[in-house]
Amino acid sequence: MARRVSAARVKSNRSYTVEEAAGVVGVTEQTIRHWLAQGLPAMTAKRPALILGCALKDYLARQNRRRKKPLGPGQFFCFHCKEARRAAFGLIDYHAKSSRVWTH
Repeated sequence: MARRVSAARVKSNRSYTVEEAAGVVGVTEQTIRHWLAQGLPAMTAKRPALILGCALKDYLARQNRRRKKPLGPGQFFCFHCKEARRAAFGLIDYHAKSSRVWTH
């Protein structure tokens, strides 16, 4: 399962090479190249390719938002498999106290 990458250390007003971006975000250079192939914008007219800090932050925010999924009624988040699951063997019954849906 992929881990969530934090964009907190990325500076918006700075440009990064692939190696620098990998070091700041905490992933491998190959991961950054994979993100470039998947749509991370970069300035590739000259070598080395430069990635704008604001573009990297936006890309990481989009990836983290895309990964989030709301839980349905009676579902729980499993910390082991990182998925929404129902209670084991149906041991827990879910009864909503109100008809309101809570969102963040």
